Amino acid sequence: MAKQFRTILVPVDFSVNTGTAIARALLMVPPDGATIHLLHVQRIGAGGYWRKITQFFRGLSWKQVRAAIKRSELKLLELKDAIEATTEHAKVEVAVCHGQSVEDTIIRKAIDLRADLLVLGKRSQHTTFPQLNTVVPSRIAQASGVPVLTAKPGALHSSLQKVVMPVSTRFPANKLALIAAIRRQRDLQVQLVIFADHDTDKPFPRQSLLAIFKILKGQAGGKVNYVVLHGRDKVKALLEYTRSIDADMVVVDPGAETKLTGWSNRHLSDMLPPHSKTMVLAVR
Repeated sequence: MAKQFRTILVPVDFSVNTGTAIARALLMVPPDGATIHLLHVQRIGAGGYWRKITQFFRGLSWKQVRAAIKRSELKLLELKDAIEATTEHAKVEVAVCHGQSVEDTIIRKAIDLRADLLVLGKRSQHTTFPQLNTVVPSRIAQASGVPVLTAKPGALHSSLQKVVMPVSTRFPANKLALIAAIRRQRDLQVQLVIFADHDTDKPFPRQSLLAIFKILKGQAGGKVNYVVLHGRDKVKALLEYTRSIDADMVVVDPGAETKLTGWSNRHLSDMLPPHSKTMVLAVR
């Protein structure tokens, strides 16, 4: 069955991330419509013992917590009205949640909605202290099973024309389905990437690269090419290549194709600066 972006989840924090995520989500809405779910995770009022400690030191009462939630709901309703006033193809639903971590709440909501796509605006870039990342797109994609598109502010007004897709030891059925869904709306140039160090010694990449190439060539719109990359750190090589061709999007597995080699917990999306136009689509 052809992939369709019928249910799109957009976490909202009312910062520049929100505008970026909503803009990219709207571009993924098919011509015959979709539902965009705006989710805001209220940081105050976390549950359990920690909530009591936090409220004690911050002087927060439940009345203040409920008031903060109400303000967030009103902001979401304003966003809903603005979106529905500018497009006839998208219906908007809103929700405010609290009591768990931001990442856990996003994962739970994506699963509950059975979302087809999650669009995450992410300006921050914690590369020196990666443990400061409270929301890691690859973790969300792995835990929820929902494709996660991460966009930095630099992608706000950029076009989507050039896509990079690495080919590894597993047949990328989900990647191909998502690329097909995007290509139905626009012409894309797809750049397949295979790594020289280990994968070329295995039968799958050698035998399947041509098959994948033919599948993509058979889809409507755009061109398909492939390149062989070298380097022990595949994610680093992929990042450097993506930058070198000024790609608009890289489609990766949220496991081996996103985490850089080394002691730190650095991921591909966090290595891109806020002004980068390159989006990362993590697909399990």
